[in-house]
Amino acid sequence: MNQIQLKHSVRLNLRAGGRFSILYGVINLEGKQYKINTGIKLFPYQWNVKKQTAIISNLQSKLDNHNSAEANKEIEAIRKRLQLVEDKARQFLYKSNSELLEALKVAIQPSREISLKEQLLEIASKSSNRKSQTYAINAFFEFVGSGSQINKEAITEFGKYLISKGKAYSTAGNYQILISFLLSKVGISTEGYTKIKDGRSITERKQKQVTLTKEEIQSLEALTDLPYRERITRDIFLLQCSTGQRISDMDKIILGNYEVLKEEKDIKVISFHNQKTKERVYIPINKKDQALALKLKKQRDILEILNSSTFNYKLRKLCKLAGITSPVTYKDKEGNLITLPKCDLVHSHSARHSFITNCFNAGVSKEDITLITGHTSTDMLDKHYLHECTTTISTRLLTTFSTT
Repeated sequence: MNQIQLKHSVRLNLRAGGRFSILYGVINLEGKQYKINTGIKLFPYQWNVKKQTAIISNLQSKLDNHNSAEANKEIEAIRKRLQLVEDKARQFLYKSNSELLEALKVAIQPSREISLKEQLLEIASKSSNRKSQTYAINAFFEFVGSGSQINKEAITEFGKYLISKGKAYSTAGNYQILISFLLSKVGISTEGYTKIKDGRSITERKQKQVTLTKEEIQSLEALTDLPYRERITRDIFLLQCSTGQRISDMDKIILGNYEVLKEEKDIKVISFHNQKTKERVYIPINKKDQALALKLKKQRDILEILNSSTFNYKLRKLCKLAGITSPVTYKDKEGNLITLPKCDLVHSHSARHSFITNCFNAGVSKEDITLITGHTSTDMLDKHYLHECTTTISTRLLTTFSTT
């Protein structure tokens, strides 16, 4: 038998460009090149060319890391199939270029039926709402598993499942809408499902979202002799309380990635587009906070601490140390009354709630607050952010009507 040595190599390459792109298997065989679609899609920043793997990093979103993990599973499966082809090639079991090429193609993209989940993900990948739709799809198939009947009852139960997993009612309801819409695109009707609703009043929904008073913020600021990471965590939170921004936008303020619109002796107005909604924000920042931002910029590992999974844990410990422990009673999603010390309910977004509430109590108009926070209307402030106690409301009403 004649043994034929066929020269070949296989490498994975991401299509050039800055968009969500196909990962190709590039086969070089006897001087010719063939590009085979793996069915895997990634953004360029998710692909490590040298290691030939999808990147998983704290600097990426949870969605990107989830997609990278799924891609790596498929890449590993491709590698195992290619190894089988290589083993046969070393035994001279392929008699021609075309025979080896066909085996390599099958290894890179084996013929198989596209699952319902893959169909929905493909539709989502072309949507401007890709991120939310992908989250919803992954959550839905975690819920239904394989072989379950998909109908309006499944969508109804999906909403209850999301609540049991800690999702907000608004998120659960939106996921139901997205999945129903996507299923309709592949001919599956779920019309008539029951959308999950929160039976609590607006006031009850806001009870768990605590705010810090000016005095509590000062007590946090007064803490001394803190370990390095705890001190940086505290200072980031203090800067949030002064500027009203989400944790995802604090790097812009700290690193100076903004436009200065106007500057006077003790204050300047800065502006940038926020990360979540891309709305432009206009932030008045005083000398004290400018100095704090500059101080944070000089600290080591500042971006790592900003993105740390332990940020909220450290923040709660700091609040406890500062004596922010007054009891807070709230109604949970099942209608049970829960009482916890305030420190246990604080998280990075509490700074935004605190800023909005403290500004409003100080007489800043809702319209001006929305310019700073980037909200497009004052409705969001009323529904989610303003936390007025009965004493504050009574005082404000007395002040207003005593002058009329």
